[in-house]
Amino acid sequence: MAANIAVDAAVGVIPVFGDLFDAAWKANRRNLGLLERHVTAPPTAELADRRFVVLVLTSLGLLCLALLIGGALLSLAILQRIFP
Repeated sequence: MAANIAVDAAVGVIPVFGDLFDAAWKANRRNLGLLERHVTAPPTAELADRRFVVLVLTSLGLLCLALLIGGALLSLAILQRIFP
């Protein structure tokens, strides 16, 4: 579902061609079809699915930690320049 939206967003920003692409590429309809298929016959969770979820959550956690540390270091650098 995210890939459908990503393709729609990436190509949709191109002037004129993006509008034509949006008319043909129905990302929301594709996602609705995927969702309906999942509701009627949910797939069984596999080990690869669990690993992917853990990988995504770990990556998000590391990104948040990096942003916090980077923001703190940047704040300290700015304060040191203002108050030497």
